[in-house]
Amino acid sequence: MNPDALKLAAMALRDSLEHYQQQERAAALLLQDLDGLLKRAANKEITTPMEARDIPGHRYFTETRLGACRDLEALYASFYIELIDGRSSKAFQMLQAKMSKP
Repeated sequence: MNPDALKLAAMALRDSLEHYQQQERAAALLLQDLDGLLKRAANKEITTPMEARDIPGHRYFTETRLGACRDLEALYASFYIELIDGRSSKAFQMLQAKMSKP
């Protein structure tokens, strides 16, 4: 797990959620749901990967208009991947290698 990458992902996600909360009530609710995790990540207090089921928020993108906010969804996905330490998985590494080939 990379605490620095997690911190950057958390900060970017918080900034985007704070921007969108003025336009979309769902963004405000998602920010409220993620607030504790975002704070802990920003303070580098999360040192072990989390279980995917323990990370709130993924349904906001399929069940609300937040799905239209692709940039916000990408930032959430990045934060999520860092929380579960997905970048160290063999599947992620294989996909990344395949995508980097010309």
